[in-house]
Amino acid sequence: MQIRPVDPRDEHAFGSWFSVVDTSRRDARPGDSPPNPREMREGALDLMRLGTARNGHLLLADRDGVPVGAARLALPVRDNTATAELQLHVLPGHRRQGVGSALLTEAGRLAASADRTQLFTEIDEPEIDGPSTDEPGQAFALHHGFRRGLVETRRDLDLPVNPARAAAAEAAARALAAPYTVRVWQDWVPADLLEDRAALERVMSTDVPWGEIEHEEEDYNGARIRQEERLVHAQGRTYVGAAALDDIGRMVAFSDLGFSLSCPDTAEQWGTFVLRAHRGRRLGITVKLAVLRELQRLSPATRRIITWNAESNAVVAVNEALGFRRNGQRSAWTRTKYKGGPRRA
Repeated sequence: MQIRPVDPRDEHAFGSWFSVVDTSRRDARPGDSPPNPREMREGALDLMRLGTARNGHLLLADRDGVPVGAARLALPVRDNTATAELQLHVLPGHRRQGVGSALLTEAGRLAASADRTQLFTEIDEPEIDGPSTDEPGQAFALHHGFRRGLVETRRDLDLPVNPARAAAAEAAARALAAPYTVRVWQDWVPADLLEDRAALERVMSTDVPWGEIEHEEEDYNGARIRQEERLVHAQGRTYVGAAALDDIGRMVAFSDLGFSLSCPDTAEQWGTFVLRAHRGRRLGITVKLAVLRELQRLSPATRRIITWNAESNAVVAVNEALGFRRNGQRSAWTRTKYKGGPRRA
């Protein structure tokens, strides 16, 4: 077996890498839309660009010339610089044969050479109450010394939104949210709100639940928001955002979701957040309803929204009021002492 780096500019090499990821994810979630090669390739190319928030590597495992495993290692460079973020996939017929272990060893070596002391990964899994060796991803993580630090529940919302639910939620929020103004946009945060949007992202990065995962505040400014928006466009996606503004026009809450223009059947909820000083005024449901209405207006072909949240997150109640239903979970795992060669002096 050979572990080799993949240059996403090489279409053939990237195609081999993507074929493993595609097969692995289809096996895990056969009812989901398949991964989009353009999105994943542009995301990989972004890891190579100077000035982006993450650098990184793609790795491919070949056995007798046949691709059997793939990994993506992302290295934050603006914040959380002790962490390396790992995604790892092995073809179903080649699991428990050392492929994942070989990829993990090489990823660990690359992480150590970049002075990273925490390896972070996420596992998409069925409903499990605790660590289990019966689930392949968890069995692998436990075997290699990872510790589970956070569990998030996936919830799906079928579209269009139930009119009665939406009307009831809007009626309940109307009086409390009345002092605030709602603004909606597509693709680009309005220039006058850009730095406010970045400020909320910074606060949200540590305000949302992280469980036992060590995570520092993320270094956001308007330029980083614009950089992420340009990547969304390069990936062939679009997104809708909404904000609640206070009486002096400052953003105090937002919600956004995105979807592929070429395969719009499923949208992903990216974030919903309300500053602490403005909670209790139904702003979460107000901005969520605003983006839902805009999504349904722009893309009637979108039939489902997917979101992930820790159960302790206040937005769970908002989602359930709108009719989101549970559909599995994912867990976050870390390892702080990993194999892969000596740290750089």
